[in-house]
Amino acid sequence: MILTILSAALLSSASPTVMAATDAAAEKKICKREKQIGSMVRSKKICRTKAEWDQAAEQARQDVGEMQRTSRAPPNG
Repeated sequence: MILTILSAALLSSASPTVMAATDAAAEKKICKREKQIGSMVRSKKICRTKAEWDQAAEQARQDVGEMQRTSRAPPNG
């Protein structure tokens, strides 16, 4: 609780320069190479912002969770 209050106080007192630097970092493109399925050597370069990478990771987690929930076999009875 105290940590949350302190964090909120620090964020609200941050200077515009710090906030602008954070926004600029969030807009910077991050490129990664992903291997192509079915090939041992071919890869594809994908560039996204940090927010986009985070969103893609969250979507993948949700997709896996959904697959796990729907793939459970019904109980015998």
